[in-house]
Amino acid sequence: MSGERRYFLDTNALVALGNGHGGLRQMLEEADYIATSVICKIEYLQGVVIGPNR
Repeated sequence: MSGERRYFLDTNALVALGNGHGGLRQMLEEADYIATSVICKIEYLQGVVIGPNR
């Protein structure tokens, strides 16, 4: 487990990834484990469906 690259993404990270943040994408491509919560997934999907201008 030591030395593993493990990341837990919050909603802001999901948005940055969706917007094409290259540094984040590269970091995640090299990750051993990536996770997020159901809450973050719902918030992200709600933002995609509703959009930033409610």
